[in-house]
Amino acid sequence: MIRIAVLQANSSHPEAFINIINGSDSPFRDRARVVTIWDEDFALSTAQANHGVRACETLDEAIDAVDMVMICGRWGDQHPDLAIQMAGLGLPVFIDKPLASSFSRACDVVEAFERTGAPALCASAYRFAPEVLTFCEGLDRLGRFRSGQAAGLSEWPDLGPKGRELHFYGVHTAEMIQTVFGEGIRSVVVHPGDGADIAILEFADGRRVDWHLLRDCAEIYEIGYYGQDGHDRVRIDPFSAYYENMMEAAVHMAETGQSPVSLLASAEIVALLDAVTLARRTPGETLALDVR
Repeated sequence: MIRIAVLQANSSHPEAFINIINGSDSPFRDRARVVTIWDEDFALSTAQANHGVRACETLDEAIDAVDMVMICGRWGDQHPDLAIQMAGLGLPVFIDKPLASSFSRACDVVEAFERTGAPALCASAYRFAPEVLTFCEGLDRLGRFRSGQAAGLSEWPDLGPKGRELHFYGVHTAEMIQTVFGEGIRSVVVHPGDGADIAILEFADGRRVDWHLLRDCAEIYEIGYYGQDGHDRVRIDPFSAYYENMMEAAVHMAETGQSPVSLLASAEIVALLDAVTLARRTPGETLALDVR
């Protein structure tokens, strides 16, 4: 049985993850259980301590005698310091999206886990959406890549200035792009618009994918693949089992010591978000990703 501590409770994700893992009809009943939750604001921990989870006043109390931790802070700048501390303990760590709010801090996290060898998984749940996984399985029938396209919300303004940062909500579409088209994005150019910006991403091998960064519209996430022999497109159902699939990936990582997504891939996501953020300020100018 994998005993899990949830760290940071200032988003809706801890409640969702606890319900999935500890709920009465949980598929993880014989494999994993969230046992503690901690946040610097004890009231937040208490509010989300459901299904037998114990709210802890100190971090040390929360991680005592657990087998895995889940870092669930809402903002990317909350993740690195805590992730690095957990890496030093050798614990398997799930880090909610994004890995960090800058590529340099993402690299700090990668280096910490490389030093200790502890397994870690950072992801947006949209990477594990059933529609995305099924879509990837069918790409071979479309033939050799010709072009690609993705669209999704780039901000959540209800949460204030930080909710408008691309790292917070644009990460969902960025992870879908990497899941479908792979790693290796090396440059980006942005063409702004009133309702959406369009970012043209170029991979190291010359492939190009258009990313539509939507604003002030319904919660739309979709991705399209154009191949030599055909094309296909999929839209994510906002009520599909992406959280369940992500929790399966996290628990499986703790059981096996192997993550389905490398931290280097997660760091590339942050580099992409950094680059698009900068490219929006210089429309039409190609900007290389900082992936040194």
